[in-house]
Amino acid sequence: MLRWLAIPLLLILGVRLLALLSPWLGAGWRRAVRRWTVALDVAGGAMILGLIGLLLWRGEPWGALLLALIAMPVWIGAYRALPAWWRGE
Repeated sequence: MLRWLAIPLLLILGVRLLALLSPWLGAGWRRAVRRWTVALDVAGGAMILGLIGLLLWRGEPWGALLLALIAMPVWIGAYRALPAWWRGE
């Protein structure tokens, strides 16, 4: 299961690193990277929520609590990205 989790996390990391390079890539790339970043922030929050649900379903409440605490930056990023994602920006 963890191997399948690594693929989307690497995608999120790659887009985040691309966002750091976007000022040098041009206006079209900046808009595209911004849309990808917003979508992946929301997807990351949904993925963590799914993992917490899976841990609770397996009967591991302490693991779910630990994951929820560790994933606080992901929660904050998803919370901040939700309005832009909802508007389609």
